Parts: sequence; structure tokens; C-alpha cells
Amino acid sequence: MIITFATGNLTKDATTQVITRNGQKVEFISFTIACNETIGETRETTYFNVTASKSGIFPYLKKGQPVSVVGSFRQSESRNQEGKAFQHNNLSAFRVELAGKKGQEPQAQPGEW
Repeated sequence: MIITFATGNLTKDATTQVITRNGQKVEFISFTIACNETIGETRETTYFNVTASKSGIFPYLKKGQPVSVVGSFRQSESRNQEGKAFQHNNLSAFRVELAGKKGQEPQAQPGEW
């Protein structure tokens, strides 16, 4: 298992989804965050698709909101209609926290986790 800490901004509002697992309905939230990193003059963005158990934080997960996520990392691949491959970074979160005010660049705070 690869545990990853990521801080970024939601690319759109979080959504809910319901699955049935062992006869029980389980509700999850899903969203994508964009994590920006500046190296010299170059700014790079890495996207993470996040799923987590639904909690009281859900109403606050709106587009642009900075969040910090800790979760299990897995990469997958898909292809578009032309056959071009795309890598997807996926996090199964066990911790999601608001990381600042909407519209602000998130600031990771070392040692807070």
C-alpha cells in the first residue's frame, strides 16, 4: 500500500455515489483535486481523483476549495476514442480536511498530520 498526502484545490463540486457492498448500501463522495507545484519558472499540476466515505465535510467540498487528503494511492490507465492512453492518479482517502478559504492556494503545514 502506498500512502499519499496531497493538498490541492477541488476542480469541481464533490458528488456522491452509492454502492452495495455485502448487501449493505454504502455512500461515498468523489472529487478531483489539482495540486500545483512550482519548480523554478515551471509550474506543474498533478490531478488526483479522490473517493472517501461520506461525512459532514461534504457540503463544503465546492469547486476551488483547498483541501488536504491522506489516502491509499493507486494509478490506473484509460484510453480515449483515438486510442491515446491516459494515466489516472487515484486516492482512497481516509482523511479529508479543509485547507483554507475558497479561492486561496492551499498551504501544506508540516507536522500537522
